Amino acid sequence: MKKTHRMTEMEYINVISLLFIGTIGMARGSFFIFASETQVGKSPLYSSINEIIPLSIWGIPFFIGGLCLAIAAMALPYRNINKVYSITLILGGIICSVFFFVITLAGISDSLNWMSPLIYFLTTLSCGGYAYFGVLHYAKQ
Repeated sequence: MKKTHRMTEMEYINVISLLFIGTIGMARGSFFIFASETQVGKSPLYSSINEIIPLSIWGIPFFIGGLCLAIAAMALPYRNINKVYSITLILGGIICSVFFFVITLAGISDSLNWMSPLIYFLTTLSCGGYAYFGVLHYAKQ
């Protein structure tokens, strides 16, 4: 009888974590893409970001980065068989960390309170950590 590989408790936690952060990226991207016209004037943060690039354009990399992290979550059980996990973890981590960092910088002076930039910064750190470990896993293969 063939023995099947069962995921460990830590692997389940990693899948949930990656899906959560990936969903945050996709939700942020979808919000920027579909609700940008109505939200630009309502928040100083969104107004300052919109001055650089329109919010609807900001949403595209957020959505792609979040999607890459969600794909990495689904590919985690197969990480030793192919490189999909490592590549999507690297791409999603880098894309999300860069764009969340830009929002963090814009939010320092233009957010309604100090919690928004802090949450964006912590999300930046976690996405950067995912990218770092994706590079380590890719190099190990």
